[in-house]
Amino acid sequence: MNERREVDRRVQRTRQLLSTALFALIVEKGYDAVTVQDITDHANVGRATFYLHYRDKEELFAESLRQHVNELLRYVEPNSDSPLTYKTLSVRVFQHVAQQQALYRALLGEDGPPISAIRMRCYLAELIQKYVIMPLVAKGKSSVAPELLAMHASGSLLALIVWWLDHKLALSAEEMGHLFWRLMTPGIEDVLGLPPHGEK
Repeated sequence: MNERREVDRRVQRTRQLLSTALFALIVEKGYDAVTVQDITDHANVGRATFYLHYRDKEELFAESLRQHVNELLRYVEPNSDSPLTYKTLSVRVFQHVAQQQALYRALLGEDGPPISAIRMRCYLAELIQKYVIMPLVAKGKSSVAPELLAMHASGSLLALIVWWLDHKLALSAEEMGHLFWRLMTPGIEDVLGLPPHGEK
């Protein structure tokens, strides 16, 4: 059993090295320019080892992006001391972007892999649906699908993130989070048939 755990830890370490190398290279030279050889050189891992874990760069990228989003979710999700309101969720997302702005620019900029924005939108929709839309749906009386509302909100959030990055974080994370909350809350409340009132 201990031997199995050690193997699992080695696999995790190798995959983390490859993921870290990929993201560092994307920031440095853009996704399209990165090769498997670049990744293995940067991670100090052999090509044969790379192919034991991944078919190609695309598979590594898909897993790495999911890991990155899981990190975002851990940062954003509530803990016992801080319930997650819509406003708090919005602010925390922008705080996370600010902390890793170089990576977000590389992923969501013009030269970033197109799949990044698509997957980020879907991941953000899952987050918004779970913590914002579903609690409101339980109080409302609308037949509009929660998935539709969450996808609309995540698309708007992603657009604001891209604008913010393009404008070199001209506003603070708190200002952007509050702005997104103010833009989205009245419309969602209206669609769900809820009376407008304070923070959700």
